[in-house]
Amino acid sequence: MALISLEEGVGWQMIIWELHTSLDYLSFMHVEERGVRVWLDYIDGKLARWQPVRISFSTDVYDDTDERHERVPDFPSLGSLITCDDKAKSILEGMLEGYAEFLPLISDEKVGKPYYILHPTRELNCEDWARSDWERAFKGSTMRSVRRFAFIQNRVGDAPMFILPGSTPFKPFVTDRFKQLVEDKNLTGLEFRNRGDARRYSYLQRVVTDCRGFVCRKIFHYTSRFSRRR
Repeated sequence: MALISLEEGVGWQMIIWELHTSLDYLSFMHVEERGVRVWLDYIDGKLARWQPVRISFSTDVYDDTDERHERVPDFPSLGSLITCDDKAKSILEGMLEGYAEFLPLISDEKVGKPYYILHPTRELNCEDWARSDWERAFKGSTMRSVRRFAFIQNRVGDAPMFILPGSTPFKPFVTDRFKQLVEDKNLTGLEFRNRGDARRYSYLQRVVTDCRGFVCRKIFHYTSRFSRRR
């Protein structure tokens, strides 16, 4: 029986982008200490529903003499989180239905208008482990340092935004659908970093890819446990 080549018959490829906020704009901070705890409890499933928290401009990073102080984007950062205003929310919420939610925040008088945390909710088990370029974060670690991801396009489908299983929802992946809409509407404050490509495979190629990925994951987790025991 001839071996199945993953390179033969590979169809259209798509770029997968990692979403970041730009440092060229003003950012937010939590007004209350409970703000970070509420967020962590929510993503851990300890809160049945979201509890809005208070925000203000980040005076630790910017001051009134900084020229960027007046540059409030459509997507300001809140620590490691991405937030957006009503304008961005109204443009994106139709596309992101089922893929993300908009968690309301309480703005102080200085901010002066509503903002929301853009929280990705769709997990897709779509990484092609055999093609991703990664290394162990440190000896014995169960964490990886990924130089470049590879994805299975058949599983990404038409999803505009997603995260990988077990990852934190801070830097979601997005596809060209999302990127193009943001650019067409001239929304500000986001950066798109090319983190890899997604390839479309035939059914037999997906079977081989899944087997290779399974072996890679098992070796990774087994060697992590073995290293910790030594």
